[in-house]
Amino acid sequence: LVACCGGSFINKPATVESTMKTFKKFLHAANNHGIQTKLNYKDVRLKRMTGQYTFLTPEELKTLFEYYNTKYINTSWKNILQRYLFSCFTGLRLGDIETIKEENFIDGNLVFTASKVEKFTRIKLNKTAISLVNLPRVFNGHYSRGLF
Repeated sequence: LVACCGGSFINKPATVESTMKTFKKFLHAANNHGIQTKLNYKDVRLKRMTGQYTFLTPEELKTLFEYYNTKYINTSWKNILQRYLFSCFTGLRLGDIETIKEENFIDGNLVFTASKVEKFTRIKLNKTAISLVNLPRVFNGHYSRGLF
């Protein structure tokens, strides 16, 4: 599968398999509802793939947090690192980071509906996560995702 957004790239095998799994699910639903297709969901074979995850070590996370709190970091990088660290300490996806507001913070908890899974979520915030939030604006600066 090829995706195009101003350029092209080939998706990783795990992404292709995830997309195929979704396709098979809809094909199965269509077949179950009497929709005749040339392809039956049973004909689609999937490999079991896992993504390639890389995790920060506690030492690396501590170093980033210490850098965030120094006078040597410029404002733009500090604002971006603020969001990244908050994500590390809460597990929030970027899409959820972009939508949270002051009213999502209630009694030391972050309450919101996760955008990807549309599930109401409550996260008890630790002191480090709370220290990264600047109410009432939550996060400083306005940034777009951009293309990398």
